[in-house]
Amino acid sequence: MEVFIVEQLDTAESAFVIMCCEKASAAGRKTKELCYKIQDDFDTESKQRKELFKLAEVLETYKPKFTAANFFVIDQDYYIDATTAKQDRNYEQSNFRRVEAESDSGLLFNSDSRTIIAKR
Repeated sequence: MEVFIVEQLDTAESAFVIMCCEKASAAGRKTKELCYKIQDDFDTESKQRKELFKLAEVLETYKPKFTAANFFVIDQDYYIDATTAKQDRNYEQSNFRRVEAESDSGLLFNSDSRTIIAKR
């Protein structure tokens, strides 16, 4: 098993690496499914059918899976969770920094005009 050390990547590079990992995992799952489907085209005792069955078993046993030092699986769900967390953090920081407009009623709103910051 090869281990790659990836130092701080920017968002685009991280997304690319994660999506490549996801595509490789998906290709392994699809190949296994194809092995089972193609088996039906061969005689029950044929060498080809047995080889396809063995390949499907290997793919099931050794599923392509990418992890970060076995702490968590790197897949599309991880990317979505990480991206959402980063956006939430940025949104919260911007709420504390920007108060741009005061309405006629005396309420202060943040820049997106959805959240009331304070009432005078």
